[in-house]
Amino acid sequence: MPQKKKTKKGVNTKNFILNCEPSVGTENDWTYEDAIAFDAVHLLPIVPSSKDLRSSWWEINDQKSIGACVGFATAYGVLRWHYYKAGKITKDGLM
Repeated sequence: MPQKKKTKKGVNTKNFILNCEPSVGTENDWTYEDAIAFDAVHLLPIVPSSKDLRSSWWEINDQKSIGACVGFATAYGVLRWHYYKAGKITKDGLM
């Protein structure tokens, strides 16, 4: 019987799933040099070094014990912010 993997904190990670696969066809991706050659670099907006998307009414939801805090914070938080700004949900609306 295979041994269960445990983290430093003793959490059983045997049933956790990492849904990531390597990208295929990356040799066909545009490079920065390609963008310069096609004069597309000047079209890019200036990106600020940081952007705080939080509002004073924003509360962090509890992900319980599913082990997805980074994915939850990234995907759910950013999508919720965009949906609110687009008027698709209210301040207290959850997705």
